[in-house]
Amino acid sequence: MTRRIRRYIRNASAFPALLGMLLMAMLPSLGGCDAMHSDLEPCPQGVSLRFRSNHYIDDGEFFAANVDCLTVFVFDSIGHRVLPSMNFYAPEISDENWRLPLDLPEGKYTILAYGGMACEKSSFRFDFHNDTPDLEDIEVVMKPSVIGRDPGVYLHPLYYGITEVEVPSVAESTGYVAGTINMWKDTNNVRILLANAAGVTIDVEDFDFRITDDNTRMNWENNVIPSQTVTYYPWISGNTVGGLNVAGDPFMVAYAEISTGRFMRRSQARLLVTRSSDGESVIDLPLVNILLLMQSEAYSYLSPQDFLDRENRWELTFFLTEDGRWLDTTIRINDWVVRINNIVS
Repeated sequence: MTRRIRRYIRNASAFPALLGMLLMAMLPSLGGCDAMHSDLEPCPQGVSLRFRSNHYIDDGEFFAANVDCLTVFVFDSIGHRVLPSMNFYAPEISDENWRLPLDLPEGKYTILAYGGMACEKSSFRFDFHNDTPDLEDIEVVMKPSVIGRDPGVYLHPLYYGITEVEVPSVAESTGYVAGTINMWKDTNNVRILLANAAGVTIDVEDFDFRITDDNTRMNWENNVIPSQTVTYYPWISGNTVGGLNVAGDPFMVAYAEISTGRFMRRSQARLLVTRSSDGESVIDLPLVNILLLMQSEAYSYLSPQDFLDRENRWELTFFLTEDGRWLDTTIRINDWVVRINNIVS
């Protein structure tokens, strides 16, 4: 054998054949990292998870930059919890290269994740039916301290994600299975602007703003569980320059921003603006219907619920007449100008 190898080395053209022969001789001793080769370290068995939140209308990646705490649950194929819940915090999770390794035996698993629950400023809490909750026991509820506050509060962002993974047997394992959890943002911020169509200044103190909805409790599937209709009040409001009128003078518009929970397609959420002096209604509209007016043909591939979930920052501009009534023909929603034909109330 040694003489044959020396002849191959002297003959450079035969080197590939030598390499192939040597590799064939070595294969039985190389093996894989499985239980059949006791002289090798076993392959790690489980899941390596990546967390992302890049499916919004503006196609940005938000997870690393915006999620400041993360809670993870792991359940088996029938929904029983197999690991204690785990919390992780920034700056660890702010590294875009961060991955969560989970050592798990062979089997199928459901992994549930929430961003924003374990933070000191969290606006939501878990509501379990027992101390060791199964998958279907997981519920998230808005904290009583932030419900109905007037002035309102800016809700600490809440993110939700879920995925299913399968870990192969030890004999088939080649390392951690790669998995990704896409996180959806459940909290919204609605900015409402009132502008006078004639360029007359509008004082924010002349109006009261609020949103009503029943969306303070969600189950493990992220579906809203009807519980109580609550009122959301502005967490900030004021006046800002809206432009110049026909005389070339600047005029002011009024604005208010309201932070809310998740919007559902079939919810009864309403946007209400009333006059402070006498409580007379200026705007009383089904909010979700208004938001869906922004879904142009550019987003026709999305279902209405997907569209609502992919946008979480809304700006609605209403134009008023000189006597302070809504000129109900046009709404500007974010960058879209929508002509009103009929709004189901």
